[in-house]
Amino acid sequence: MGLDALLSKATPADLDAVIQVERHLLDVLQLVSAAVADAYVEEHQALHGQDQAARHEVLSALLEGQDPHEAARRAGIRPAPAYAVLTFALGDHPDETDSDVTSSVAARRKLRRIQAEIDHHGRAQALHALNPQGGLALLPVEDPEVALTGDWERLTGLVVRIGDRSGATVHAGVAATAAAGIAEAARQSADILEIVRVTGRPPGVYRVTDVLLDYQLSRPGAAREHLAGLLAGLERHPVLLETLRAYVAGEFSRRRAAGLLHVHPNTVDYRLRRVAVLTGLDPTCPGDLPQLRAALVAYDLGA
Repeated sequence: MGLDALLSKATPADLDAVIQVERHLLDVLQLVSAAVADAYVEEHQALHGQDQAARHEVLSALLEGQDPHEAARRAGIRPAPAYAVLTFALGDHPDETDSDVTSSVAARRKLRRIQAEIDHHGRAQALHALNPQGGLALLPVEDPEVALTGDWERLTGLVVRIGDRSGATVHAGVAATAAAGIAEAARQSADILEIVRVTGRPPGVYRVTDVLLDYQLSRPGAAREHLAGLLAGLERHPVLLETLRAYVAGEFSRRRAAGLLHVHPNTVDYRLRRVAVLTGLDPTCPGDLPQLRAALVAYDLGA
């Protein structure tokens, strides 16, 4: 409008003056746009912060076994009859290790994408406490058993989308329960995640049925201590432990283990022979492999 008013009365002789005025108008427009954007972002962050604080109250109440209804009312959400409880471990986005990008900014972007995906999946009723390395999320479900069986594909799809959108590796342990059992389900999902990471499983989401044997081996007790003790002879030989882990991760193939370790297969053979001497269990003997693998799981989980 200002430019139109100027041009309606300007002559060719006024060109320099029109340009100078237009520059002032653009400067004002820039200042106004920045002020409006700053105010919008500040207000949006304040509202988002209040909403997240209220949702954290609901999450805390569920984790502590308290009635979440009053906190849910303040948060404007409905407590679900049951939840799928996921514990996440998140890898870095490439930008987080790029010297040309501020790592904290890249981490916040990654986290916002993950939160948005979880909120969309939970139809704005999900609860989460996440940081760039991982955290906890509660997804409302109708039936805990169905969530981990009939609806399993939908849950695995969520974790795949989180990985795709965030550009990071995603490992997750999951347990499902009625609202009263959230605390125990959170502990179980964290235990599952620890097993998944210790045993070198690929990114994805895992139930207890996916790690059943290793989960049982991870329970404290005399059996776990005895199994872990079978590898006591390797404690002073970290290279042999690393080789054994690679051998197990490579499905007991010395060539795959060599590839994981970036060494010659003959080096793997030599190290496995040393493992056999120090433990009394031969990694190349099929009869010793189940006990050796169980011992490794018990040892790593007890470390």
